[in-house]
Amino acid sequence: MPRRPSQLLMRGTTWQQFERRAIGRVELMKQYLALDLFTRFVAMTPRKTGRAQASWNIAVGTEPDRTVPPPGNYGAPRPSLSGPVPIGQTVWVTSNLNYMQFLEQGSSTQAPYGIVDVSILAVLDNLESHAAVLRSGGLDVGLR
Repeated sequence: MPRRPSQLLMRGTTWQQFERRAIGRVELMKQYLALDLFTRFVAMTPRKTGRAQASWNIAVGTEPDRTVPPPGNYGAPRPSLSGPVPIGQTVWVTSNLNYMQFLEQGSSTQAPYGIVDVSILAVLDNLESHAAVLRSGGLDVGLR
């Protein structure tokens, strides 16, 4: 049975501690969702040489640089966010590859329904399970 907020505060938790914990969990969830989305974009991107997959970038606060990997063979990029995403900060996930729009429109048999919309819907479908992981303490922000 859920506890009433007043019960939590009466047990020695100050409002500031509660607020820090809540904000920390929201910031951690933003990081978790951003990394999940980035990973799905990369996984859904058709692969021939790996260039399209390597063109995905992720950044917080400011748009990633607009560099495009030169032609060649690439491994999948590794997502990197330095920590929880502060409330009010935008997470950018971009690709500046000149033919990405055609891949998104389903020009490849490897991704006939595109990349972005399919990935966003998958993350939204899994939102409850992500929240359950957070509630269970699986995403620890060090404020328990």
